[in-house]
Amino acid sequence: MTSRNLLKKFLAHRFVPTILVAASYIAIFAVVLVTDDPPPVPSDQGGLNLTQAWDDLHVITSHPHPVLSHANDHVRSYLLTRLNQIASANPSQIHIVDDLSLNASWAPFGPTHSHAVYAESTNILVKIDGSQVSGNEGEEERDAVLFSAHYDSVSTSYGATDNGMGLVATLQMIQYLAEAKRRGHGTKKTAVFNINNGEEDGLYGAHLFMEHPWSKICSTFLNVEGAGAGGRPLLFRTTSLSPTLSFTHTHHPHTNVISADAYARGVVRSSTDYKVYTGPNFWMQGLDFAFYKNRARYHTLQDDMRDVEGGRRALWAMMESVRDAGVGLLDAKEGRKAGAVYFDVLGRFLVVLPLSTMISLDVLLLLFGPISIVWFLYLINTKQSENGCTFRFNRRIWRGWMSELRFRECMRSLGVREVLRGLGLFWICLGLSAIGEAGLVLGYVLFNPFIIHSHPLLVITSSLSFSYLALIAPTYIINKFPSLKLKLTSIPMTMTASLLGLYTFTYVFLFIATVAEISLGVGGLYWVGLWNGGSLGGSLVGLGVQLRSGRGVVGSGEREAGETIHGDGDSVQGVDEGLHENGYGSEEEEEAMGEDEPLMSGHRERSLDKDRETSNNWWILQLLLSLPLPVLLISQLLVLLTGTLGQTLVDGSSSTFVYFAICFLSFLVTLPVLPFRPNLHRTLTYVTLGAFVVSTIYTWTSFPFTRDAPFKVLFRQKLEFDGEGGMREVTSLTGVGAYLERLVMSEIPSTWGKELRCGKEDEDGIVMCEWESGLLPNPGGPSFREGGLSSTTLDDWMEFSVTRLNETSATFRMKGLNTRACKIHFDNARIDYYHVHHGDGSPTSMQPGYEILPRGLRSLRVWSREWEQEFVVEVAWNDGRLGEGELLKGNVGCLWSEFENGGMPAFEEVVKFLPSWSLVTNLDDGLVKVEVPFVV
Repeated sequence: MTSRNLLKKFLAHRFVPTILVAASYIAIFAVVLVTDDPPPVPSDQGGLNLTQAWDDLHVITSHPHPVLSHANDHVRSYLLTRLNQIASANPSQIHIVDDLSLNASWAPFGPTHSHAVYAESTNILVKIDGSQVSGNEGEEERDAVLFSAHYDSVSTSYGATDNGMGLVATLQMIQYLAEAKRRGHGTKKTAVFNINNGEEDGLYGAHLFMEHPWSKICSTFLNVEGAGAGGRPLLFRTTSLSPTLSFTHTHHPHTNVISADAYARGVVRSSTDYKVYTGPNFWMQGLDFAFYKNRARYHTLQDDMRDVEGGRRALWAMMESVRDAGVGLLDAKEGRKAGAVYFDVLGRFLVVLPLSTMISLDVLLLLFGPISIVWFLYLINTKQSENGCTFRFNRRIWRGWMSELRFRECMRSLGVREVLRGLGLFWICLGLSAIGEAGLVLGYVLFNPFIIHSHPLLVITSSLSFSYLALIAPTYIINKFPSLKLKLTSIPMTMTASLLGLYTFTYVFLFIATVAEISLGVGGLYWVGLWNGGSLGGSLVGLGVQLRSGRGVVGSGEREAGETIHGDGDSVQGVDEGLHENGYGSEEEEEAMGEDEPLMSGHRERSLDKDRETSNNWWILQLLLSLPLPVLLISQLLVLLTGTLGQTLVDGSSSTFVYFAICFLSFLVTLPVLPFRPNLHRTLTYVTLGAFVVSTIYTWTSFPFTRDAPFKVLFRQKLEFDGEGGMREVTSLTGVGAYLERLVMSEIPSTWGKELRCGKEDEDGIVMCEWESGLLPNPGGPSFREGGLSSTTLDDWMEFSVTRLNETSATFRMKGLNTRACKIHFDNARIDYYHVHHGDGSPTSMQPGYEILPRGLRSLRVWSREWEQEFVVEVAWNDGRLGEGELLKGNVGCLWSEFENGGMPAFEEVVKFLPSWSLVTNLDDGLVKVEVPFVV
């Protein structure tokens, strides 16, 4: 036997395609998971200093540092010291502004917002001039790049990821640019840095930056954030094509336009300074770059340096990307503001193209694909003319010009029935698999919806294995019932028929995707066009093989009855040619089918041998065209979606949506293997079945929360004074009701023997449980440092008075002890105007684009840069807001956030006694709120 024949025989064995398919999937998922980790730190750091950044991070995250904490002031002082050190080493290169003068008022827009804010700036601003700046007064550049990072944390977090890493990466960027300019390698554009405060409480620092003149010279921005606890940072939002192109300069890009689509449609509910920079009065183009993994630790005490996933490698990933993308922005030319489609490939390559270009390519595929397939079918049909079986002669059949035997012979030669069988079986598998996937989603939602929180890879394993089983199960069933005449064999031509079915599916999908791209601007369906192109290529290869062999679409050689069919080692009676376990099979001796049969038999046998010999060489190419690329791209989406949404269920995300998305993507990942199913050994099915059973049983029965993936509860304590000397203390925890009420509340000692009031679950399954803990806080400060005393006297917490000026206005005076934030809430009327009296006496003006809407305001939030500052606030309302003689009612309160001074025993109790699989975070801006009602 020649080496060529040995190779053909080897390729005909089932274990070869089985190994190739299994190896392809294993390799793709392995490389996707490996590259999903932060990259290693290189020896040459390219002008950055990871050691120094790590030291800075230690200092910044030594304590929680929310705005309402003295640790926040210490972090600010440290940042100023570091910036002055950089400036002293690079004189005349850096301009630093310690902004302690600006203030602003605004009313956030949105259907659920009915409040306004007054805040005073504690931002730190830095500017490094670019080479385009002339230096002449009045000729300031108007194309600067803004780098934004906030330095405050929430009250329940050390802020290592949110936003310590982004902050120290920004410091490194300042040092990098300053040193580069000193060496004569400065960038073209000016770099402006907004190291801002108050982001966690309502994006205050970004709003206050709008009041500074430097905000007027910025046209693009890079915002660095943290919405998780380490891992690889993600470019999860961009405004347009131009700034996105800057990310092509990064060494390890990690981004996908589908995350921007999710934000735009409210799938991900979180706000960053990006919202302000792209909103009214700014309208800048830019990027939002943030950590996103391990959201269970986000805003908790485990967002510290010890628990950050990836450690130094995660920090390096942030630093490297900020430097690379930042330099790209600073040296970029004026670009297009068109919509962009972008995605990375294994963290090594970044694909960026205009949305309009992708739409054009998709439309081209929609037109070219069907035309090319019809053309190949026409050529194949034309080549059959030597047998007198072309479509133009089919009319003769119905006129009685052709015998029934001849008609059947022509149909076999053209392969019409085999095409219909292949297509029919493909769509049957597709439909039954979809039904099965819906059942799997229902199973997870009913039995253990939160298991993805702690075991995402097992959920993916369960979903992928089930998808494969659901797709191939119908072929096993149909093989047992040959009378159905839908048996899918391992003949390569039948494989082509299934590829045509796959192409048809992707064509419909591509049509829907193109409509979404045109009408909704959705870019996250880029992979549909690539998949459609791959399946088209595989189909055309199969059709080309048939054209070359001179057979019909799927070849001839069918048997009508009496043949032995071998598939996966089983013998059944069927309607197709025989198969052997070691190859595509050899035919049994044919039975005579009529008087014309002996004349055709030899020709058909020779043609069939030629068909097999030609086709065996091409199935690998069909596999390579139709399987690896879509599996790779969709697998990346699957891993990204799991990392992004997997731990959001405890925040109220829909479990049905999350599991549907995972199962749908898993279904798409396994679908490309369906045309090659006849070539696969049944051992693969048994292994997959075992993986499904084990992973599903475990994920449906295991407890969903662990120490590494904890359940999250939200804390708040209120002191409600009645204005007549009485006081009521209420402590509350908020979380998913099924676990909060049953497993968490019973672990808190102060709830024992107390009346526990748990409200109704909202539509997201979240419930608040309240009780009177008896663990009273104190405001801190010099008066309470000794002994950790508590107080039930309003005067120990705040001073407050209100005066009615006339029928439509009133003035409030309020000051909190050891705090700098207070609120006013109005119960029976909305206000239409307010003025906060401050040093310069100027009237309060609302920021452009953030004016008070006609519906009015329900509450005011006032924040000072000074501790224990008295707020004097005048409010007014339109006629008709109150009835004649009606009094204005509401409450006034102030906020406290420092728990490390021992002044919040209720919070410390929760931290100490929560189950090991749960963590606490803050519900509101402050951990403790003191409020008193007013009537005026």
